[in-house]
Amino acid sequence: MNYIVIALAGLLLTGCTTALTTKTLTSSQDGQTVSVKLGQVIAVSLPSNRTTGYGWVERTPAEPVLERDEEPTYAQDAASAKRVGGGGTETWRFRATKVGQQTLRLEYVRPWETNVAPAKVINFQVVGSAK
Repeated sequence: MNYIVIALAGLLLTGCTTALTTKTLTSSQDGQTVSVKLGQVIAVSLPSNRTTGYGWVERTPAEPVLERDEEPTYAQDAASAKRVGGGGTETWRFRATKVGQQTLRLEYVRPWETNVAPAKVINFQVVGSAK
């Protein structure tokens, strides 16, 4: 009987804690609305090719809901690892730090080029909530 009570108590305690899972977004979700809870992480994985000089940059609004969680990472695609000029994936991680709304905008640019439109633009509408 004691084992049953202990097992039930463990199940109840486990049900009370909710782990915040990381939401992963890709370019195929461009323009979509994403809901996040305070503390939740969003990982944005986008195709990139550093050999062309292009890379993704974040355009942060004045009052962001998200803050960058760490520096972006780049991983070359396995299929193109042995080819000159092969591409890869750039991944950005953001954490929800405020309640509210923002547009998460990433632009694919060459940083030294000025007055040139981005080659690509990705936008996600982010809604941060306390629950």
